[in-house]
Amino acid sequence: MQTAELYEAVWSLLVEAVRREAERTSGRDVARRLGVSPMTISRWLSGERGERVALRDAINAALKLGVPVEELLRAVAPQKADLLLSVLGLDDETQKLLQKILEENGLEKEKLRSEIHFLSKRKS
Repeated sequence: MQTAELYEAVWSLLVEAVRREAERTSGRDVARRLGVSPMTISRWLSGERGERVALRDAINAALKLGVPVEELLRAVAPQKADLLLSVLGLDDETQKLLQKILEENGLEKEKLRSEIHFLSKRKS
């Protein structure tokens, strides 16, 4: 999956989460939670994007709106978990949870350990 495809997968999850939360509360409330204008939320919900949101910001916004990390991983495929880990800068506990999820989906344990170790060294 290329970065553009990864972005599209995350963007779809974000817009769906925005839609769900706007129906539950209001577009104004969602905008406040995400630190954007109500007009931005309105544009996203109508399919307009306006300025491109950085991948990291889109992921963080989706997480703020309650999109589970597991759902993000499923959307982008387990092979791209290393990219998500590096974008999110996840803590050790969350990395262990992701490791468990990825192992259950067939990713090689040793390869995953080395990727997480590499990412944690890059982060420090």
